[in-house]
Amino acid sequence: MSTTTLSTELSPEVISYVCTLVLENSAIELDSSKSYMIEARLKPLAKHHGFETISDFIRDLISTPRLSTEAKVVEAIITNETSFYRDVHPFEALKKTILPDVI
Repeated sequence: MSTTTLSTELSPEVISYVCTLVLENSAIELDSSKSYMIEARLKPLAKHHGFETISDFIRDLISTPRLSTEAKVVEAIITNETSFYRDVHPFEALKKTILPDVI
């Protein structure tokens, strides 16, 4: 059984494609500063689909779009946190600043 190490360098084309795909399908805006996250989350998916590198996987998807695979890419990138209170800062602002000013 062969062990393959996936590339850790993504081209601007690949990053741009993934960012656009995520934006169009989830309204989540990413930029190249998130390339580390894109790499980490797409490594297992690329490997699962039989590609040596993430770049090869995405280039194949660019040349032959497949809705089900595109959906898997978006799903791998986005954080599916369902906890309503996951981000405490807005609620603290509401409690300490906004509501007292309104009252």
